[in-house]
Amino acid sequence: MHWKRILTKWATRNPDGLAYQKIDFPELEGRSITYRQLESDTAHLAGRLGHHSEFQQPVVLLYRAGIDFVTALLACFWAGRIAVPLPLPYRLSQVNRLAKTLTHSGAKLVLTDLEPDSELFQGIRAQLSANGAELLWHESLRKLESTGEKSPKLDPASPAVLQYSSGSTGSPKGVIVTHQNLVENCKTIAKSFGTHAGSRYLTWLPHYHDMGLVDGVLGPLAKGIPGHIMAPEDFIARPVRWLQAISKYRITCTGGPNFAFELCARKVKDTQKAELNLSSLDVLYNGAEPIWADTLNRFAKAFQVCGFRYDQLLPCYGMAESTLMVSSTGRDFKPKVLDLQFELLQEQHRAVKAQSGQAGRSFVSSGRIASGFDVKIVDPKSRSVLPEWEVGEIWISGDSVAQGYYGDLDKTDEIFHAETLDGQGPYLRSEDLGFLADGWLYITGRIKDLIILNGQNHYPQDIEKTASDCHIDIRTGNVAAFPVVDGQEERVVVMAELRSEDRADEVRQKIQTTVYQTHGIALKDIALVPPGTIRKTSSGKLMRFACRDLWQKSQTSTELFFETNT
Repeated sequence: MHWKRILTKWATRNPDGLAYQKIDFPELEGRSITYRQLESDTAHLAGRLGHHSEFQQPVVLLYRAGIDFVTALLACFWAGRIAVPLPLPYRLSQVNRLAKTLTHSGAKLVLTDLEPDSELFQGIRAQLSANGAELLWHESLRKLESTGEKSPKLDPASPAVLQYSSGSTGSPKGVIVTHQNLVENCKTIAKSFGTHAGSRYLTWLPHYHDMGLVDGVLGPLAKGIPGHIMAPEDFIARPVRWLQAISKYRITCTGGPNFAFELCARKVKDTQKAELNLSSLDVLYNGAEPIWADTLNRFAKAFQVCGFRYDQLLPCYGMAESTLMVSSTGRDFKPKVLDLQFELLQEQHRAVKAQSGQAGRSFVSSGRIASGFDVKIVDPKSRSVLPEWEVGEIWISGDSVAQGYYGDLDKTDEIFHAETLDGQGPYLRSEDLGFLADGWLYITGRIKDLIILNGQNHYPQDIEKTASDCHIDIRTGNVAAFPVVDGQEERVVVMAELRSEDRADEVRQKIQTTVYQTHGIALKDIALVPPGTIRKTSSGKLMRFACRDLWQKSQTSTELFFETNT
């Protein structure tokens, strides 16, 4: 099924039903739109895209979170254009990356809801014009006469979205996601989450990122249920707003990365909890970055007084290359946690349950493999399929797997067309490491991030968690561990953001001692940095190699750092 038919279905069956609402703060109110209005506005906008673009051409969308973005996205689908959602630059210094992505996609039209008299709009337009691209204000497009272009007959297998990586520091990498991919993954998510006619969705996640786009924006429309939208910056500024919106609108499904749960558990005050009611939630999903058992426990304990239950938590796993979801705990299960022998995991890539008194590491399962997927754990070197409880690369096939990387046939062949040693395939290589245990998937790390010291494997997220938890002055979740090579020696650098530099010496000593005691790593370099220094993607994932580049630059200039050496 195509998105035009889905929108028309709900506009016919439930014309006056709430399709989307943008929640603004502090009022917790905002603009809303019905299915009838959404269909009308989408068709109107789609009929005007022919003035500035052609069928199956990419159209870049630079929008703030809200209903105008939803309309522009659906208009691209309706008119047979390929939507390219990108983060809206908030400073002119950020436009260079936009220009690079624009060149890569070949887009000649950029739509935005920025006011045309703003300095940022004028600056972006000036830079884009040098790339032969036109920047057009959303409202001015609405005022154009229709081109009379007939709505094209669309193949569900045709590209709908180019999903660009938010974390790449090199060349842009756009994943080709089809209409069918989007529809199938939305069905998969709805089945896993137990979505029903009375469900109500809420998202604060960036709408240009796979989780915010597929689940947050398109998920509600796929099932014909209300979708509530917050701006990411509103959540980051005051995490309690997310919970306030859940409480007011009786939200049944929402979620985010692990750091969001940490922020809420740490920052929401008891006086604020007294006004929250989280009992409406069916699903509060956690994905997109390492999921920590102690985070789940802290969150559940912190908000038990608000009617929240531990079994409402739903760990999950996915990526842009699979459109989004690959696995989830499912609404009918509690999060599953395994305590594993740490040394066997590091040295032999085997998952063995820790016994009483043994050094262990807790792993939260990302759930069972979702319907429509086939997942194998594969030795990345030999390409042999591994049995349960052995760690290897996660390989994926299914109807939600995207078509490849835009304009990069070699990378597409390498990542999307992998075959196992016995000829099974094609599979998508996730480049994530993990294992299956009794049919449940566990993620252990990323292949490219794995740190090898003296023949022993170390997962950077383990080192980061140890450092992050060892001192109150370290900003939770804002620690990066990465390897550097100095001559013939490879060593680990830990970069950590401090709330202030008052106790830098004490923090440095604590990190050094705790990491050595826990991991056996003698740190020679600890970079203590101000808030906002650690590089992250738009979805909150650590950009370890970008942090490493920053650290290497600091060796000739210590301007950004409180302390750079032990």
